[in-house]
Amino acid sequence: ICLEEFQILVERHIKKEIFIFPIFISNVPEKIDEPFRICKELVFKKIEDQSDFPALSLHIIAKITTDEICNFKYKSIKELELYFDDKKSLYYKMIIEYQNIIKTNYNMRIASLFFLYVTIAHSYNINFFHYKTMNFIYHQNCLNILIDEKRELQIMENIIIYELSLL
Repeated sequence: ICLEEFQILVERHIKKEIFIFPIFISNVPEKIDEPFRICKELVFKKIEDQSDFPALSLHIIAKITTDEICNFKYKSIKELELYFDDKKSLYYKMIIEYQNIIKTNYNMRIASLFFLYVTIAHSYNINFFHYKTMNFIYHQNCLNILIDEKRELQIMENIIIYELSLL
């Protein structure tokens, strides 16, 4: 039954209905049985122990949020800045201020994106998954226990792009 289910997943992946993200625990086998060959052809993640799970989760969320915006007008915060329709809006001003923060000041950049998100959420119905993700990253930042600030920023930027693209 598992092999049949895996084959269905592969077929749906080929049709671009889903994305397969293989995870190998402990080691990546040199040789792999033919039905599972695709697992090494795709982008995959290897985890050694429990400490790898937070980074794995961020990797998956980054992929999900990147996929969410693939058909939107804006693909980056820079594109939002350049092409955002309402140059007088508070959102636009907050995007400009975010862009002015030095790239290595992750704490300030995360806080800036979070408060831009809170401003959007105050006026519009927002995606619950996005809400939980933004809150988690921001509060992890407040506790100074982030895993990989660049991945968190990518996720937060993707969520901002998603929400502002819906306005």
